[in-house]
Amino acid sequence: MASSNPSHKVTLGMVAAACGVSPSTVSRILNGTAVVSPEKREAVDKAIAELGFVPNPIARGLAGGRTLSVGVVTQAIDSPFYGVALRGIEDELSTAGYSPLFVSGHWNEAEEARCIDVLRSRRVDGIIVLTGRLSDDALRDLAHTMPVVVTGRVMKAPGLYALDFNSFEGARLATHHLLTLGHREIAFISGPQVHPDAMQRLRGYKSALEAAGVAFNPDLVLPGTYQ
Repeated sequence: MASSNPSHKVTLGMVAAACGVSPSTVSRILNGTAVVSPEKREAVDKAIAELGFVPNPIARGLAGGRTLSVGVVTQAIDSPFYGVALRGIEDELSTAGYSPLFVSGHWNEAEEARCIDVLRSRRVDGIIVLTGRLSDDALRDLAHTMPVVVTGRVMKAPGLYALDFNSFEGARLATHHLLTLGHREIAFISGPQVHPDAMQRLRGYKSALEAAGVAFNPDLVLPGTYQ
């Protein structure tokens, strides 16, 4: 019967003693690396259930060479855009038994590099980079040491998974739609002028105007902050 006393901690050794195997055998069964008979595995499972043993996920991860954590480099945790993305990452990692470690680079390459160093010192199992200013070469080098997922750019490298949004086409289509409705003075609120997505969207906006024979008016372009 499982103990109802929170001060009575059930240990791996107690489970091993209850079913007549060594603690290392119980550990390997929990990690899925043991080669044992179905009867022995069933005995361990029964002892775990009866004693109410709860495996320590951190210890299990370390035993398998993992920390069950993933680093996430965002740019602004308080941003509504990144907040939704971070929630999705957290939910998905949780279903897989992992925990996220969030850090912010604030659109500064040196700060992002420092964040990467911090995450590597925490021995994370992988890193997700949400856009940012790190160079492609820096991300490729990182992918040589652990799995990396990066958004906001198109690139290829072993161990690296990249996905991008077609900001140019999105802005072009939106502008084209307004032009087909007969509008000619169409304002454009961009992000920071040095932001890659903002630059692509401005190009898409200009492309649609040019295709429609509408002169570009810089007075109709106002910078935003993505805040």
